[in-house]
Amino acid sequence: VFSARREIAHLEAPGVIDLRLTRSGWQQVSDCFDADPAVRRDPSRRDWIELHLDSAADLDRLGGLLAVALAANT
Repeated sequence: VFSARREIAHLEAPGVIDLRLTRSGWQQVSDCFDADPAVRRDPSRRDWIELHLDSAADLDRLGGLLAVALAANT
């Protein structure tokens, strides 16, 4: 997924999506998603988080992260 020329998300592996979420974007959602087992954040990868999806229901639950990522990267 791209916004203008900036990559926002890509498929890393089957069931794993890398999502570009800026530091300010993460601050907006961290209270809701910090303990979510499907959301993995490596502090050394400053603007990226991994979404590990087990089912389509995960997409519904995590869809708000994509909206925040799009807003934070435009």
